[in-house]
Amino acid sequence: MTRRRFMRAIRHIGAALVLSATCAMAHAGFSSLVVIGDSLSDNGNVSALTGGSIPPAPYVGGRFSNGPVAAEAMAGALGIGLQDFAFGGAKTGTDLAGNDSYLWNLGLNNTGMGAQVGMFAASLGGASADPGALYMVWGGPNDFFEPTMTPAMSAGHIGSIISSLYGLGARSFFVPNMPDLGSTPEFLGTALAPTMTGATLAFNALLDAEILGLGLVLPDASFIRFDTFNYFAQVLSRPDDFGFVNVASACISDLACVLNPAVQAQTLFWDGVHPTTAGHAALGLAFVRAIPEPSTALLLFGALAAVGVTGGRRRA
Repeated sequence: MTRRRFMRAIRHIGAALVLSATCAMAHAGFSSLVVIGDSLSDNGNVSALTGGSIPPAPYVGGRFSNGPVAAEAMAGALGIGLQDFAFGGAKTGTDLAGNDSYLWNLGLNNTGMGAQVGMFAASLGGASADPGALYMVWGGPNDFFEPTMTPAMSAGHIGSIISSLYGLGARSFFVPNMPDLGSTPEFLGTALAPTMTGATLAFNALLDAEILGLGLVLPDASFIRFDTFNYFAQVLSRPDDFGFVNVASACISDLACVLNPAVQAQTLFWDGVHPTTAGHAALGLAFVRAIPEPSTALLLFGALAAVGVTGGRRRA
């Protein structure tokens, strides 16, 4: 590792530590983070339900990655607890992608995002949802692998999920859009890439309209949006600024990467569509930066930046 890259890595670590400490103070008002989602947020739910058989090695810790996911990084940076109902393979409806008998026999039927709301409701035991928690609703990509689904249907499902959570008592929602599937290793450079990018853009536009409409009909609801599409576009175009070397191929397809944590830390994607835990960590902190901060926290962060603690890190 060159001195230049070493110093950049140190600056990234310093920025993460400062951001984590600052955000824990800035967003102490959120009591917890509740997550409805898919494999990008699953912190071990599919693994627990299947006795650890899915996902198999070399996936780590029951995640569809080599370590903790963005929701975990986000909750940690905010200094709050995490209630994660996300299941790998979940579509925005009540079922999951594939829906074959093998997966059903493993207990994965009815683990889609819509069904996860039911799981959350059951966990309340008849009580209302905490209005002081932050509710993250993030999904959609698995719908694209089902020929009967359309971007409009997927966006509508997300809206229904938010409305259901609101009915349970939720008031603050964090809703990222979809990253560009056409730019993932699974589709990059293939004939399907333009189709996947077009479908992603269509879904994101419809999701914007869905959230705008919900804001008009759900009193006291607040929505925090995150442009995942643009964020990943920045990472792909300026990987060095985010601490990555390889943003085009999957770590899992290269034994040298699978066996070397140092290489993994500089690789964006673990497999064809899922980030490495390093990619998740960077995304989780970007999520946190999207949350409005009180002016006092901004002043503290600015003062620390002025003495060079966060030098070299760019805002997404």
